[in-house]
Parts: sequence; C-alpha cells; structure tokens
Amino acid sequence: MEIASSPRPPERQQDHRQPVGICGDRFVQLSQLTLPVTDAGFVHGVTVAEQVRTFRQRPFLLERHYQRWCRGLAALELQPLCTFQQLSQRIEQLVAMNAKFLPADAEQGVCFFATPGSMMAWNWPCGPTSVEASSVHAQPMFYAHSYPLPVGRWQSSYRQGIDLVTTQIRQVPQECWPVDIKVRSRLHYYLAQNQSRSILNGSYPILLDEHGTVSDSAIGSILGYTDSQGLIVRNPLQRYASISLGYTLELAGNLGINVTEHNFSVAELQSFDEAFLVSTPWCILPVATVDSQRLKKSGFPVFRRLMQAWSNRVGVDILKV
Repeated sequence: MEIASSPRPPERQQDHRQPVGICGDRFVQLSQLTLPVTDAGFVHGVTVAEQVRTFRQRPFLLERHYQRWCRGLAALELQPLCTFQQLSQRIEQLVAMNAKFLPADAEQGVCFFATPGSMMAWNWPCGPTSVEASSVHAQPMFYAHSYPLPVGRWQSSYRQGIDLVTTQIRQVPQECWPVDIKVRSRLHYYLAQNQSRSILNGSYPILLDEHGTVSDSAIGSILGYTDSQGLIVRNPLQRYASISLGYTLELAGNLGINVTEHNFSVAELQSFDEAFLVSTPWCILPVATVDSQRLKKSGFPVFRRLMQAWSNRVGVDILKV
C-alpha cells in the first residue's frame, strides 16, 4: 500500500474536537486508529516502527528515520510504502492538525509504523461443524499517530540524573533480527523495565548481550565518557542503529570530543566519569548511578556541553523548557 501525497477525507464525519492519526492513506480519529487482531503486527509483532520528535513543531531528523524504516521494510521483504517527500508531508500535516489541541509551544512525538497486513481470511462454510482459515496475499498497512511530549517531566532528570540497574533480561541477539532496524517486538524491554523498578523504584534497566557486556536500556542507548577515552560506545557492528546516538556522536566530533568504540562491562560502566542514556524524545539523559554506585563526575559537565550543542542546533534551550 502506497501512501497518497494528499490525504483522503475520512470515511465518517471527522470530529474536530479529537486528535487524529493516519491509517493507510487517510486521516482517522485517534480513537478509531486500531490494528486488526488478524494483522501480522498483532499476531506475531511483525512491525517496523519509527519514532521522531518535533522541535518548534517541526519533525527532527525525519529523513534519517525514514532511511532506517526502509531498511526495516526491506528486511521484511516489503517495498517502501511511500517516498520520503510523501511521508514528510503526511507527518507535517498530522503534527499541524493535532497541534490545535496543545499549547502553542508544545512539542510532539510522532510514531509511524508498517505491518505486513492481515494474515488470514476466514471462509465460513455452510456446514455447522467446521471453520477453515486460509492464507491470503497480505496488503501491507501504514499507521501514524502523534502525542504530546512531557518535556517538563524530564527537567529533574536533566538536573539530577537517572539510575540504571542491571537486570537478568538479555538483549535479543542480532542473529534474530538486524541491529540496524527498529521493530516493535519488545517483550524483553517490558520485562527488563519491570525488573529494574522492582529493584529500585524509578530506575531504568541495563540489558546485557549474550556475552555479558552492556547492550542497551529498555528506553535508549547507553554510552559512557572518560577524560582519557572520550565518549565510549559499543562496536558499530554490534550496537543498535540509534538515530539519536549517531547525532550525539556528530555533536561530540564538532566539540572536539574523542569517540572510542568498544564493548564494555557493567564494572567498566561504573568506572566511567559520566554515562548517558540517549533516545529520541529527551535526546540525552545523564546517568547518576549504576547499580547504586555513583559515577565519578558531579554536575554532568560533558552532558551539559552536548546538550548545549544540541540546543544550538535546534534553536530550543532543551534544558530550560
């Protein structure tokens, strides 16, 4: 299914008092945006998803997210459902339509995703005793929705940092699916988040890989910093292809901060001067403790340098919203 450049009108009268989402090539009320129970995205969690955010009501780094989305579609042997120009137009329309429900300076997160579509069609025979399910050629489906970003809630984390705890839940190995695509098969993240909160309320989990080194958290990529090595990130072929992480490394390069690429253990993470949790909604969060051990540098000086550079790029003082 290819998305049309111009949106089709909704099949029912649009309630302009409600935010909207996108289903296929038309806008629908957000309350009507649903995924059929026969869809592969529900039955098997086969969903290629992306999440972007706005700065000054404009989608940020959308083209990079689109490129990763297309890699995910290719992994599912699906053709791109739209061009970047078509996607950009639809996302900008979605943001504008839902902005009227928010304060003038509010920012939005936008999720867009695709599934292979319905897995089956039911053939109901005349006889009362049998029901057959037959596979049909599925029609891929596109969905998108937006939501207000709670930027005010992150300010205390920017000031005080967050706590990370090591969990027993392991990261899915890259032999299961490529690390350079974003999918919605996230039961391991859900379990890890529940486990971390049972250990320390309000904390975020560390997932280790199959070799026992630090992989990611349930909500972002983990990286560290020392004065001698600069920013420290996992090896390129083994780390998740985070758009925000890549952008952070670009900012570091512009600031003259070295980048070292190697996998590291939890003990090494605890020894770093600083550590960060990077993700699209909040950009970068500083880490205060790892398994209740406080990191070396107070005040998060490198975090503040990076966030100031990020703020300068987008024209928004992220730390003072």
